Amino acid sequence: MVSPSIYSHSQLISLLQYKNYDREIPFNKYMGNLILEQNLFGLMMDIICKEKGNIAFRAAWAVEYAFLKRPDSFLNFVPQFITYFHRTENESVRRLYGKIMYILLSKKWLVPDIDTAESIAETVCQWLTESKAKIGNKIWCLNILQILNPQVEWTTEVMENIIAKESVSPTPGIKCIIRKLRQ
Repeated sequence: MVSPSIYSHSQLISLLQYKNYDREIPFNKYMGNLILEQNLFGLMMDIICKEKGNIAFRAAWAVEYAFLKRPDSFLNFVPQFITYFHRTENESVRRLYGKIMYILLSKKWLVPDIDTAESIAETVCQWLTESKAKIGNKIWCLNILQILNPQVEWTTEVMENIIAKESVSPTPGIKCIIRKLRQ
């Protein structure tokens, strides 16, 4: 049993706003280790969902670090993550959450039922088609759709349309993902 966190929401916000971290320990590593030590995934995802801008991004960056360091400690929070995944508006957070979702799906740590798979596919399609979508996000979203494709039939047509649109003047990253998807 994990003991309750000694940090409150407001204390974590203060830590996320703090600018003068030790340069020897990167911010995401410091906060990511704190997440793991104090089992703060749930509280940090709440902050990411409720806060805007840099605070949301810094919290997501720390969650990503903690997830990559110890994915097993994150798995109990996957239902909460899925809920917040759909609500994510911050483009920088979407990139980090897209990476986490891709890893969960590709490693089969998340094997969604058909309704969950469709809702994830709908969310990433929405992210892909927004004018503010950045290349990194598009790449994670296309990778997620590729994984969900066997389970969510309509993603084939969506991916073909997106690939056609992105092929008009592709960046190097988009060229790479398009080659991968066409194999």
